[in-house]
Amino acid sequence: MNKQRRQQVFTAIAAAAGVALFTYSVRDVWEEILTGVHRVGWGLLPILALTGCRFVLRAEAWRLCTPVNSRLRLWQAFLAFLAGDALGNLTPLGLIASEPTKVLLTRQHLATSESVASLAIDNLVCALSVVTMIAVGVVVMLLTVRLPFEVQEWGMITLVALGAIGAGSLRLFRGRERTVTPSAGPTLLARLSRLRETIMAFVGRNEGVDPSVGLRRQLEARRHHDTYDRLGSLDVPTLVAAGRYDGIAPLANSEALAARIPGARLAVFEGGHAFMIQDLSSWGVITEFLLA
Repeated sequence: MNKQRRQQVFTAIAAAAGVALFTYSVRDVWEEILTGVHRVGWGLLPILALTGCRFVLRAEAWRLCTPVNSRLRLWQAFLAFLAGDALGNLTPLGLIASEPTKVLLTRQHLATSESVASLAIDNLVCALSVVTMIAVGVVVMLLTVRLPFEVQEWGMITLVALGAIGAGSLRLFRGRERTVTPSAGPTLLARLSRLRETIMAFVGRNEGVDPSVGLRRQLEARRHHDTYDRLGSLDVPTLVAAGRYDGIAPLANSEALAARIPGARLAVFEGGHAFMIQDLSSWGVITEFLLA
């Protein structure tokens, strides 16, 4: 069997495994999914289109974080990004699975150090954009919704925390840039480029290390970390908040936690792992619990 034939066989096996994994992930909520699709109707098509546009934009943002002479094309970055995020969302591993998958799928177009560095920059910029949107949402909520004074206090604390994160990130960029060009007014692109070089240097120093060793050790550490038997000793008020369609932390896990912790209350919201964004009623329930 030649190399091309082996690759085709591997692709077919991987596709079949992906379909099986997806089917297994939604086996308990299939009826709810069909009900939701029926309720949304044709509106699902523009939602899917917007989701596709998001992945295209993220793929292009990743390409912008790669070196200028990179051979990575948009469609290659898009396929790698889509496959990596799918694997991270369908398994409990999250970033541990998604980011190495992207590195693996682009190994013929990017050096490992360049791929790791560019992904680190892309995730950092994406995280900062999420922080910004959350801050804007909190400001809009405080200005337009009549809230109890305690909730307003928590909103202000959240804004201060988000501001500190943003300021720290900007300081990181500026600090990296000063080591290269002390002149005033460095561009954000130059700062990101310098940060990418720093990450590449770190990866380069560990070029001979097998990355699967570190991944295997992380999985081993998670495998043997089990505190389930000690949950019964908790004697504090406990709220277990869960998303009904969460594929990363399944609802069954939250139900087991609530059943194990004495006096625990289980609150299930209409959403997945990001249920606090998908079901805004969760904010009131969680806030009420924390202020009780």
